[in-house]
Amino acid sequence: MFLHLINAARPLHTQLMEVHPTMGEFTIFNQGDRAPNDGTYIETGVNSYHMGIQNPKKVSLHKGERFPDNTNHERKWIRMPK
Repeated sequence: MFLHLINAARPLHTQLMEVHPTMGEFTIFNQGDRAPNDGTYIETGVNSYHMGIQNPKKVSLHKGERFPDNTNHERKWIRMPK
């Protein structure tokens, strides 16, 4: 519960950049990787922690579909929180 309160106070973009595999599942994906689950995924990047990303791509994928190309080479895909 205490950790939940800490995370709730942090900006969303800092929470999205964390890499914490859940049950062995990766949380950051490259273009061409396959989606592990159905869901909406959003681009994130190296500078998103400080400045955010202007107009990040958002895609809805089904399990097994490939991630599309990123806007630039420094960006990755992450699953949007529910």
